[in-house]
Amino acid sequence: LNKRTAVSVNYKIVITIHKNTICYATRQRQDAAADLASKVDAMVVIGGKNSSNTSRLAEICAKHCPRTFHIESADELDPDDFAGLARVGVTAGASTPDSQIEAVISALETLPSGAIPSEVILSEATPSEVILSEATSSGVVSSEAIHE
Repeated sequence: LNKRTAVSVNYKIVITIHKNTICYATRQRQDAAADLASKVDAMVVIGGKNSSNTSRLAEICAKHCPRTFHIESADELDPDDFAGLARVGVTAGASTPDSQIEAVISALETLPSGAIPSEVILSEATPSEVILSEATSSGVVSSEAIHE
């Protein structure tokens, strides 16, 4: 029994290339939100709960600010969540309409007495062109104020 048995083995080579699939604007938004979240008492992330980008933005903020709220509309704000807080940051997903962002900021500015934060700070990379007033009566400041 000197037969040699040839065993044929087929190997497939799999090469996996990992690329950074996050676009520059998304990365910039995430970095700016993380930076802001590390400097505030609470973070509000506005955008669809089914949006993977907005959900990721909320996850990133929560790592830097445990008191992070992912909401879709101003109706979801609970005044008790903001009672006694000094600084609240706001950011939003890329496809969040400006009107939605403006409504949330307005709602934060008009929370019941004792729940109005002294500062509401809009993340620089929020897709909105919302300009926050520097009205001292409401304590609202522009996004640049965070860099003092």
